[in-house]
Amino acid sequence: MVGVSFAREFKMEAVRLVRDRGVSVAQACRDIGVHENVLRKWLRSFDDDPGRAFPGHSVMKPEQAEIERLRREVQKLKAKRDIIKKAAALLLACRCGFENRHFAMTDRVGVAVPVFDRRQT
Repeated sequence: MVGVSFAREFKMEAVRLVRDRGVSVAQACRDIGVHENVLRKWLRSFDDDPGRAFPGHSVMKPEQAEIERLRREVQKLKAKRDIIKKAAALLLACRCGFENRHFAMTDRVGVAVPVFDRRQT
């Protein structure tokens, strides 16, 4: 039964079988054909938050949705930070009078540093 997913209604009925009808976990598992650990996990999930138990694949809990939103925001902010670092290195190179020289930008330890070419201009 690897990779088998059960509908929310099936899980709720299995939990009701144990909680409301007083059937033992072992007997309920034999009746519905799932492993005992699976049913115990469903019971824990239901006990933690009955209203949001078994949300399904496409439905995220609000905490998970907030974490995903924050991860995307962190990724955008890191990209902006990297652009600003590289722009600052370019401005520094221009202010030092190196605007007419050939140079390449090297990213060392997250900071853009001008590396000057030894060719004659």
